[in-house]
Formats: sequence, C-alpha cells, structure tokens
Amino acid sequence: MGMDNAIEHSGPSMPAYVGLLGAGAQAREVASYLPPTTKVFWAVSPTHLDVAACDQIDITSPSPTAQDSPVVGAVGAPALRQQLVAAWPGDRFMTVVSPAAYVDPSCEIGDGVVIAPGAILTVNVVVGDHCQVNVGATLSHDANLGSFVTIGPGAHIAGRVRLGDGVFVGVGASISNDVSIASGVVVGAGAIVLADVATPNAVVAGVPASVVKVRDGWLDVV
Repeated sequence: MGMDNAIEHSGPSMPAYVGLLGAGAQAREVASYLPPTTKVFWAVSPTHLDVAACDQIDITSPSPTAQDSPVVGAVGAPALRQQLVAAWPGDRFMTVVSPAAYVDPSCEIGDGVVIAPGAILTVNVVVGDHCQVNVGATLSHDANLGSFVTIGPGAHIAGRVRLGDGVFVGVGASISNDVSIASGVVVGAGAIVLADVATPNAVVAGVPASVVKVRDGWLDVV
C-alpha cells in the first residue's frame, strides 16, 4: 500500500495527462475532482468503446504515452473496478483526493483510491488500494478498509471497523464501532450494521441489518 508521501493527489502536483478506467457517471465525477488543466483519457473495454469519442481508448491496447500515465479505477461496483484494474497493462495508479475532502495526516491511503468532496477520514484510518470513498462519507478513527471497497455517499463507518476486500456500503448506511465485515459483503442503502457480518458476499439490509441473501461474488453492477 502506498503512503501519503508516495501517492499523487489532485492539486497542483497532479500530472497533466491522466487516465480514468471507466467512462460512466462515476468517472465523470472523478474527472470533476481534477484540476481544470488536466487532460483526461477514458479507458474502457472494447465492447463499450465509443469510436466517435476521441478521448476514449481501448483499455487492452493503450498507446505508450497512455500506458505510462497514471490512472485510477472510476466505476462504483467493486468487481467491475477490479476487472478494469486487472485489464490495464500499465502499473502506475494515482490516488485522487478532492480538495474539499478532509484526510487526517495520520491516515494511510493506498494506490488508486478516490476520495470525494465532503468525505472525512479521521485519525489512523487505513484505506486499501483501489477504494472509493464517496461524497459526504465519514471514516472514523482506526477504521481499516481492504482493497476495492466502495463507501457510498453519506455512509458512516465508525471507529475500529474492519471491511474486507470488495465490500460495498450503500448510500446513507452506518456501521457501528468495532464491527468486522467479510469480503464482498453488500450493505444496503440506509442499513445500520450493529454486529459482525462473517459470511463473504452476503447482502445485509434493514435496521438493524440482517442477511437477506448471499451472492456468488462481489457486486458487479451499481
């Protein structure tokens, strides 16, 4: 995992040419967090490539210039983000932190992370590679996120919570102190999680949250 002094944030030090893995609404949001002078290309799978869009490229065959540029996964679903990262032949992943977010200096932030406006990360939060922390979400002290986690807008993650790889937390959901969530779990919008969720790929919903079903894998569509 990259440390704060080894990652590239949005701001004056952001490279002039960067790539977004994806071209949907989430990617447009991420693009809006970048300095206005940043030139962006959008890398998508061949089946979704819009040949009329001059700034889109085939994710499997970028030019040498594009392949050497920093990129970030810019889709909301953890499984799809993992697929796009795996498909990208380059190895330079940037972290994008909106100037309107607060990240305490004690936090450890991985590579390929997006932190949106209004997000708050307090002391000693650890965020794994290729995570997304959306608008207005909060991560409290000592929370620990695995890789490819998505925290939805307005969600609240309390102190010492541990989220496994590929967890998706829906809009406005809350996870209480000291709770551990297994990999691939989906927390429904507005749910309040008060106890551990030990079953991988479970879907939990309600107040208090309970398991409603178990998926075959990580969430792949939002």
